[in-house]
Amino acid sequence: MTDSITSLPAAVAALGALPMPAGSPRKVDELLAENDLLRRKVASLKEQQEQDDAEYAEAIRERDQALKLVAELEAGLPSRFRATPAEVDWYLRKILTEETLLNYQRAIGNRAVQEAAEEIRQETARLKAHGVLEPDKDWAAATAADWIDTAKEGGHYPSKLLCARHEGFNPCPGAPRCTPREDEEAAS
Repeated sequence: MTDSITSLPAAVAALGALPMPAGSPRKVDELLAENDLLRRKVASLKEQQEQDDAEYAEAIRERDQALKLVAELEAGLPSRFRATPAEVDWYLRKILTEETLLNYQRAIGNRAVQEAAEEIRQETARLKAHGVLEPDKDWAAATAADWIDTAKEGGHYPSKLLCARHEGFNPCPGAPRCTPREDEEAAS
């Protein structure tokens, strides 16, 4: 074992005595510079990876917060399958102006009144055909049907905004103060 130890310095000395190829110190310097450049690139990539990981984690947190908000909003909405008319009215008041809600109520109300007027006309014709209603007396029923029918001479139904908060869908005496936005602001 001592032979190998004493021979090691001799081997190193022998290597030092070997001739170095021309340009070798330059090559070594180039390799050292390239190595330094690679170390800086690795450090830069590691730093970029850490920054990307932080941005990804932030994006995940923001997504989770958005999903939580959506769940909270959906929890406050009336059930699509079990909503009561009062719940639907309350929700529509939150998202629509009173004028828009009145127009929506009128579209439904006008159609319902048109159907009722048509039924009056059909029943009048049936009674007249069976001799129950005298031909010269059917004018009263026809006039009444035309008078309420919005497609004929009738007005808009409802004429005022209806509200589920006042004894079950009666005209809203509190409009526009009856909107949920204002009630919610007063409660907070």
